[in-house]
Amino acid sequence: MYLVGVLRVDYLAMETAIPLAFHAKAGLGYALWWTTSGGKLARVDGVVGEGVSYGYHAALGASSCSMRSTGPPRSRWTTPPASTRPTFTASST
Repeated sequence: MYLVGVLRVDYLAMETAIPLAFHAKAGLGYALWWTTSGGKLARVDGVVGEGVSYGYHAALGASSCSMRSTGPPRSRWTTPPASTRPTFTASST
């Protein structure tokens, strides 16, 4: 069982012609484990082969991505030009 958080930053891919997205992952892990010998829990020198393991993990990385079509970058936070906005007309019949 584990719990993980992921942060992905795709600013370069969205705003420039550089198709890179960076990511960071971090989390906690927890596992129950055992080992058997002949169908029974293994024992060596009185120590039973079972237990619990826990710890943390982390990773950094980058990936290439194709998030938009070719053309100049366009900010996703701005209003699109009027020529690309949908128009609605009311009609009565």
